[in-house]
Amino acid sequence: MNDSLEMGLVMKQEMIVKCNADFGFDGKLTPRTITWPDGSCREISSILESKPFETWTGKAGVVFKCEVEDEILDLYYNHRLNVWFFYATFTKLTEASDNVF
Repeated sequence: MNDSLEMGLVMKQEMIVKCNADFGFDGKLTPRTITWPDGSCREISSILESKPFETWTGKAGVVFKCEVEDEILDLYYNHRLNVWFFYATFTKLTEASDNVF
């Protein structure tokens, strides 16, 4: 058995977050802060873009491209379930194979 690990599949996981947002007089939704699952809170410095989204699994709402502490984050608001989320990506490690092709 080989004890080394190699890079495997890149996975995406939906992470639900708390979000403080404002509704303007025109009904426009604007997220202001995000509270991460660990309890830390980050201010959204700017909204770069917003557009509607819908998935084949029935999720629908608005996706916001936000700048948060010099990072760009796609923040989703699912208006059917009234929840905020983003997709965290990670790489699943797999055992290295001894096979050489």
